[in-house]
Amino acid sequence: RAVRFDELDQHTTQECDKRHTRCPLGCGRSFLAQQTEIHCKHECANRVIVCALCGEGIPAGQLERHKDLECPLRQVECPNRGCYKRLQAEQMEQHAKFECRKRLVFCLQGCGMQMFADRRKGHHEKHCEMRYAPCPYGCPKQIREKDRVEHIEKWCVRRPV
Repeated sequence: RAVRFDELDQHTTQECDKRHTRCPLGCGRSFLAQQTEIHCKHECANRVIVCALCGEGIPAGQLERHKDLECPLRQVECPNRGCYKRLQAEQMEQHAKFECRKRLVFCLQGCGMQMFADRRKGHHEKHCEMRYAPCPYGCPKQIREKDRVEHIEKWCVRRPV
């Protein structure tokens, strides 16, 4: 288009499609003004792209990091050794700490032993030295497994003499 001389300065600094301009989204790139729309919609690292998993708007330059490390709906593996469950990241903490059968737990009867959660019931019922068991001679006393021999030898009212 034809530009009048007195409008030339305004045209070259603000209106001309051939003038060089910087990205309005702040990525730092410089290009011809006529390329601004294409750059902002398709090329700029600062353009906002919606994450396909969580729907959050993420700058394009950070989308891969978001998908790999930050998205609460990305699939992650359970960190507990021996558990191969995959869940959404936002659900994994609950699973790993409170539900996973391969999380480490302590004996609830007080022996201090640590084990996988899926082994605790068997430990409590069959192996824990702090479990209560009936006296082998049938006295009414419930005794801890660790005290069984002492009970039989010293305290049981039905022990053979």
